Amino acid sequence: MNLGRLDRSLAPLAALAALACAGGPKPAPAPAPRAAPASSNAPARPAGGSASKSASGPATAAGRPGDARAFGLSYSVPIPANFAQIKPGANATTDQLLQAGGLALYETRSPHPGGGWLMANLVILPITELTDDSTDLRVCTSLAAQSAKSVNASVKNAAVMETSSGRTCRWMVVDNQTPTRGATNYVVHLASHLWGLTCNYDVRDQPAQEACGALVAGWRLEEPVAPAAPGP
Repeated sequence: MNLGRLDRSLAPLAALAALACAGGPKPAPAPAPRAAPASSNAPARPAGGSASKSASGPATAAGRPGDARAFGLSYSVPIPANFAQIKPGANATTDQLLQAGGLALYETRSPHPGGGWLMANLVILPITELTDDSTDLRVCTSLAAQSAKSVNASVKNAAVMETSSGRTCRWMVVDNQTPTRGATNYVVHLASHLWGLTCNYDVRDQPAQEACGALVAGWRLEEPVAPAAPGP
């Protein structure tokens, strides 16, 4: 196993996880979308809603709030309740992520009424240099150890599990300096692409951890969509 190659492929994941554990950027919540004007001539929408895609921005599904989806490069994921998508122009790091076909979602309000808890973020980015099979438990365990070391965290568990996208490597870590800060990481195989997902959250924030699992469960292939362009 080429550990140097693994290190390079995990570097973006580690950097984003470190950014989140350090407090990370806290982008302002995106404005609520305005409802389209009613029209008696408008065709009826199907019960599940339909998706709208654009090269200049993310796509979301019409219909109930729970139907909203975010679109990356040839895939989409559900946008969990109390999360919003980071838009182009937030900062150079996320712009680079979006241009590569990744996505980033953030918790829109504090998970604790008194504040002081880490606000969760869910980050998807392409992995281009991992040649070893991450569904091999030995490789998965090595990925977990390297990832944790790079962000000064401890691995709580590492396993290969079945998901809607097939067999997937998943590991969970807790920050060594601040034990209330944790992360769950996945390596997802989707068609010919390999994607890394890292979910950063306060370990007391159960809804955020459930949101991470729901995102993986709802991950699906889509027709290729051009990544969102950075803002002016």
